[in-house]
Amino acid sequence: MLGYIFLFIILMSVLTVFFVRGLIRIMGKYGGESIARLHRDSECITNRGMVPPDWVTPWLEKIKAAEKKDSSERFLDALKEKARLDCLKKMDKLIVHFKRTSIIEDEEVRGILIRQLSGTREKWQKQNWEELI
Repeated sequence: MLGYIFLFIILMSVLTVFFVRGLIRIMGKYGGESIARLHRDSECITNRGMVPPDWVTPWLEKIKAAEKKDSSERFLDALKEKARLDCLKKMDKLIVHFKRTSIIEDEEVRGILIRQLSGTREKWQKQNWEELI
């Protein structure tokens, strides 16, 4: 009986170790992808001054679908405004990320990046959807 308890404890320990290692690997993969995407988006914005394609593609598809359905001009305008506001919201999240991240150790570089992103955001704020894309 004591042998079964001992075997059970060893089995549970081994399973726990494998579970934790797998969980760490999965979290690292998704966390790394998320951070890489944020940095890719910031490069697109700072280097080209344009909205990252990942941000606009879903909205362009929705707008095209609405145009094919012969939706009203009012509905299309509302959809475009929603898309523009979504891009501004994502930009806000990007700015907050770079304010808080420990990846950028040099405060001067952080300040330059945040000023560039904030300036671009102010420019986007004044533009409509067609100008933004």
